[in-house]
Amino acid sequence: PSGIWYSNDYIFYLLISLNSLTGGYLGTLCMMLAPGRLAPGNRTMGMSLMVYSFAGANMIGALLSYALKATLV
Repeated sequence: PSGIWYSNDYIFYLLISLNSLTGGYLGTLCMMLAPGRLAPGNRTMGMSLMVYSFAGANMIGALLSYALKATLV
């Protein structure tokens, strides 16, 4: 309904690749390596904060996608 956003497919592939690198690979590295850098007594709290922030980011992204869908349709 809104027309063509990208005239070339390479731009779309580049954006998806960039998203997967930052959101997937770097996010996984942070989740794997960050608790090891904390003191042993703080590791549980660090993991809890990462899980809550990950779930919160997914919720915000889902809500924004609904808002974007509502504006495009």
